[in-house]
Amino acid sequence: TLLLHGQPIPTTHVLTARETGSRVDWSVEPRGEALLKDLVVSVRLVEVGATTQASYTVEYRLPDVHVRGFFGGAIHDDFETAADGSLRQLASQIEDAMAP
Repeated sequence: TLLLHGQPIPTTHVLTARETGSRVDWSVEPRGEALLKDLVVSVRLVEVGATTQASYTVEYRLPDVHVRGFFGGAIHDDFETAADGSLRQLASQIEDAMAP
């Protein structure tokens, strides 16, 4: 389930690319009719010295101009909030795994 602007949307997540330890991409396919199209999520990990830099990218289309006008900013904010939370949780899990 994808939660957008407080509304649960039933989805199927399909792995589209993976490089162990550095990258995972997946598409998110809403079940039934959806206003959001071509949703792809990518997580990248890059070694930077003794640390790792993580990036989280979300790409999507809102083909209907009215949807973009009314909901575009809110949907962008939802994805930004979700990405921030996901990266914080990833960092927490890594820290826990590395703790003595």
